[in-house]
Amino acid sequence: MLFQSILFKLSAFTAAVLAAPAVLDDAPTTNLTARSGNHYANVYSGSYCSGTDLGSTANFGCGGTCHYASDNIYSIFLDQDGTGNPKPTASLFSGTNCDGTQVASAGILSGEHSGCTNLNIPARSYYLYFNC
Repeated sequence: MLFQSILFKLSAFTAAVLAAPAVLDDAPTTNLTARSGNHYANVYSGSYCSGTDLGSTANFGCGGTCHYASDNIYSIFLDQDGTGNPKPTASLFSGTNCDGTQVASAGILSGEHSGCTNLNIPARSYYLYFNC
């Protein structure tokens, strides 16, 4: 009998807790940071992001995939919808499998949507990074 009484009280308490409304903190939030949206990378056969478009990649993650081009890369264009952080970046290599010498790093300047980086030494492959 005592066990049934305790079980009944426990079950009533559990039902009351589950039925209670959740507390919502509706205070204004002021420290949210807008994300920068979609992001893109294009590599080119010429300087100043001109010439043949040798490859386009959208919404990439944090490295891991080596991208390669059919010809020498002399510039890379990085673009994003917004100007906030995180920003897309790239590492470019002389070899066709993200090996050999790293010939350049590319990124976007603070407050900008996009940036074109010229390479003094041509690349053949690259890693793309976002939100690493």
